[in-house]
Amino acid sequence: MPLRAVLTFDARCKSRLLLRLSNGEQAALIVERGRQLKDGERVRLEDGREVEIVAAEESLLEAVGSDPLLIAKAAYHPGQSTRRRAIDARPPALPGRSRLGRRWLRGWV
Repeated sequence: MPLRAVLTFDARCKSRLLLRLSNGEQAALIVERGRQLKDGERVRLEDGREVEIVAAEESLLEAVGSDPLLIAKAAYHPGQSTRRRAIDARPPALPGRSRLGRRWLRGWV
């Protein structure tokens, strides 16, 4: 069974990070800039060992409203450009730990 590293979404989007492996060791990981590590993806360390990337469970903030355009504007507002977001047929989801995001969205929807 390969080693595992549990990472948040933000950590899986970084190009350089320090992994805490399932056996307690730490390992540095450098990937191409802009690449997002996916849940279940395996990466190989310099010493040849494989590490499985596991997506950490994270709470999400769900924005619901009657105007889809307003919801899209709220989710893509330039003031929140550092936050990851997903917009599709379902309501947008933002990281739930963001108090600022919750307060800010109340003013839009």
